[in-house]
Amino acid sequence: MPKINRCQNCKKELKDKRSKYCRICFLENVKNTAKGFPFCKSCNKRVHDFYSIYCRNCWKNNTFGKDNPCWRGGKPGCIDCGKLIFYTSKRCRSCDQKSRSSDYWKKVLRRRKKSKLEQRVEFVIKKHNLPYKFVGNGKFFIERKNPDFININGEKTAVEVYCRTQKENVRKISVKKWKNDRAKLFAKYGWNIIFIEDWQTNKEKNILKLLT
Repeated sequence: MPKINRCQNCKKELKDKRSKYCRICFLENVKNTAKGFPFCKSCNKRVHDFYSIYCRNCWKNNTFGKDNPCWRGGKPGCIDCGKLIFYTSKRCRSCDQKSRSSDYWKKVLRRRKKSKLEQRVEFVIKKHNLPYKFVGNGKFFIERKNPDFININGEKTAVEVYCRTQKENVRKISVKKWKNDRAKLFAKYGWNIIFIEDWQTNKEKNILKLLT
């Protein structure tokens, strides 16, 4: 018979063979002695994780480095900006993206499929023969920015199609700041930019109004 894994506190049978305590004992912090929940080696605060030696605040708010009592080895932080990173890398994600060459991003974007929002806009462009072309697959860059569509009649006009939820909830960026930063960059080279939000692509007349 296989060995039954039981909670070390209440002896309740556990489904997860890797667990030491049941959920109730873990949340109620029944075993808060040295044999149970550990204490942070920096601030002596109880840590609700059997595998951690520092609390979340000490681990997150302090700067990495050998002089820091919360440092557990590994990468001390981003080599460019010094930002705290929790994964094995030399740079944080933003600095890593900046360090990539334009050829790298061209290769990545070539494999990118058109989103449903871009497909809706492209359908309207082709239907009404509007002077715009899809370049969101890395065919056109302004510095390191790749717009979705550009005008092909000689006008310096670019189009960006975006989803507010994806920007704010997934990428964790402010849509207002993203639009302002991109507009300033494009304006530096004499380009105007048209922003089309996801809800505006639901009706054909909304896309036409913005592009004409």
